Amino acid sequence: MSRFQGTVPQEVRISGVGLHSGREVTLRIFPAAPNNGIVFFRTDLSHSAPIWAHPQSVSATQLSTTIGPQGAAISTIEHLMAAFSGVGIDNARVEVDGPEIPILDGSSRCFVEKFLEVGVQVQNVPRKIVALHRPFTVGTADHFIRYEPWGFLPESSKKQPPLLIEGFIDFTASQVIGQQSLLFSFTEANFLSLHEARTFCHIQDIETMRAQGLAKGGSLENAVVVDHEQVLNPEGLRAADEFIRHKILDFIGDMALLGFRLSGKVVLHKGGHRLHVDFAKEVLRQAELELAQQNVGIGSYLRALSPFSR
Repeated sequence: MSRFQGTVPQEVRISGVGLHSGREVTLRIFPAAPNNGIVFFRTDLSHSAPIWAHPQSVSATQLSTTIGPQGAAISTIEHLMAAFSGVGIDNARVEVDGPEIPILDGSSRCFVEKFLEVGVQVQNVPRKIVALHRPFTVGTADHFIRYEPWGFLPESSKKQPPLLIEGFIDFTASQVIGQQSLLFSFTEANFLSLHEARTFCHIQDIETMRAQGLAKGGSLENAVVVDHEQVLNPEGLRAADEFIRHKILDFIGDMALLGFRLSGKVVLHKGGHRLHVDFAKEVLRQAELELAQQNVGIGSYLRALSPFSR
């Protein structure tokens, strides 16, 4: 993983259907300066205010991650955010002409392919990496995320251990999913073994989602659909453990909201977007406490990433 921040070298344009809205939307992704982070704009709205990718910007987590205020929000950002993090893009301006990021094939693959096609522009500014000292857990006894530290190494110039993610899921409604686990070391090279894992659902859930006005753009082209015994997609799975791989992909996307790389081990036990965001907020709280105590000067950097301080 590069020690330096990155951005796109030129405009990247991507179009597709929104999973929940069913609307055709187009993304335009532009370079941004170091330490800018990822910032979104709704170009279909007049006087659209910037929406920084940050845990405090999250306004909804039902079946996806949504940032921004009601009426001007952008949903289903997690696969795009995972792609940014996975290929080393820390700074970008994202313009979208609708309320949702396109679902494409239900994974990060199409985003990653576009970014690898144009390359990543390395910026001569160190990437911010935070390794905390104290273990902590967010969630309940059955649905939780636990952080286990490697040690405290706040300086970007030091060699940092990667983020190690131990994921576990349990979907008893479908034998084809069942229980799956994966120990994943998050590096840019390893991400390419994970980025094509697709979102998934049980066929019984589809009617429920559509009754709630969701999944209007969903199809076998952009999600893995299962019943109790089998995968209904004609092409089958991309990996036997595609389900847990996608859950870890979602977690990586939601962690990209932090604006820095977290170092240490994370145990992800039956995670979901709400739990991911709660964990990200706790990471920020713990980081500010520890960095302030160490007087290393990164606390001000963390605060500067907040969209509410701009």
